[in-house]
Amino acid sequence: MIILRKQPEHFFEATGVQLADLTLTEANRLCQGAIVSIVQAEGNLPFVPPFEVHPYLSIMPMQQWDKYFIGTFPPISYALDHPALVAGGVFLLTKPGVGTISRPKLPFFHGNKLTFWKTLMLPVQYTDLLARPRLLQRQIIIDFLTEIKVNYSDVIRYTQRTGNYNANDSAIVNIVINDDLLDHTLRNPHPTLLIFNSSSTFGSAGLSVHVYDNNQVLAGRVNVRSVKAFDLFARAWQERGAQIFLRINRNNNWIEITSENANLLANTFRNKVCFEMKIIYPGNGESGGEKIFTIVTPPSISSQTNRALPRNKNFRNWLIQNPGATVTEFIRAIYQAALSNDIQTLNRFNFHEISF
Repeated sequence: MIILRKQPEHFFEATGVQLADLTLTEANRLCQGAIVSIVQAEGNLPFVPPFEVHPYLSIMPMQQWDKYFIGTFPPISYALDHPALVAGGVFLLTKPGVGTISRPKLPFFHGNKLTFWKTLMLPVQYTDLLARPRLLQRQIIIDFLTEIKVNYSDVIRYTQRTGNYNANDSAIVNIVINDDLLDHTLRNPHPTLLIFNSSSTFGSAGLSVHVYDNNQVLAGRVNVRSVKAFDLFARAWQERGAQIFLRINRNNNWIEITSENANLLANTFRNKVCFEMKIIYPGNGESGGEKIFTIVTPPSISSQTNRALPRNKNFRNWLIQNPGATVTEFIRAIYQAALSNDIQTLNRFNFHEISF
């Protein structure tokens, strides 16, 4: 399943692969070939970005825990930890034109700047993390996730980038969904809480749904142009043939994600931190059914978000009861409520005329 399909003609013509016919075997072959070419070029990245496979999905297998952190895809700095590049003595990636990319601080999710882990961990835990050798830091993060019993996975398994290897998610195209994540959340027997690193539902524009068919997308599909983790998750279920319904909580009616409900969805699911999602998936007998998830969509932990959050309605409303509090404290409070299964507090982070 490929979402947000864009074909860099030179890349796929050179490989002899048709994007529409791409198989996982072909995807793996293309990804391995890309690494070999970067080694041969001594770290110089090709003008047309290669196809990439997610580097961290197999490091920490998902467990039958009731919570998940879900993101999108790491920046290409991860490639500098590939054994072939390490063996080849490649320690920097050079962009076409101007600019270099150094390896992440640690080879794992949110390894580039560690801001996510700094926000989640206690100060003493984070200080201890920084004092450890780089590879041990990854194990400390895995142990931390194991202790709090939260899975971490990303919704994208394979992808390409546009532009000059921009680390922003908006530069990601030709997305192949991580089906293992969808299957695992579906089969998890526990009431499941999904915490997404990014979503359109937190912003003021709200959830966007295609109103009309076009040559790539059917009307009623979630718009994933901005490449947000929750939006991709919902869209992936639609591509599987599932019906998707959303509601703020059990006191509200379900709203199906359809083109007819596009305006209602955009108005209802904006400036929202917590809501529910129901999927009704097709099949006969045991293969079909439904599942309800609790969805948590905090603001993204990034410097760009930190600059924008002071104008956000959710944050400004929260400040009424927490005067002088910082953006980091706001984000940490959301994560703490989610990890504590405190749905009542999470619902109070949703923006209404009077929330607190």
